[in-house]
Amino acid sequence: MPASLISPGTLMNSLELQLLSLVQSELGLASDHPIGLDSRLADLGDSLAWVGLLSAVEDAFDLRIDTEQSLSLVTVGDLVRFVGEPTHA
Repeated sequence: MPASLISPGTLMNSLELQLLSLVQSELGLASDHPIGLDSRLADLGDSLAWVGLLSAVEDAFDLRIDTEQSLSLVTVGDLVRFVGEPTHA
């Protein structure tokens, strides 16, 4: 993942890096578009891209995200926490 993708001063673990990369590719963000855990997903792409991102996350991590769960995913950090939960990891 390009260093420019990550907000300056941010240390990332491998799950965070993997999800940031997935967010960037699925939402069609330019490689110089900085994103971080506090980035709001709604600000990064439209609703169609959001559905594609959720599908890609489900496939990449072999999990399912129902509608109620998806509504609680507001930031990239929320997505990281959701995927990293022991019930999903």
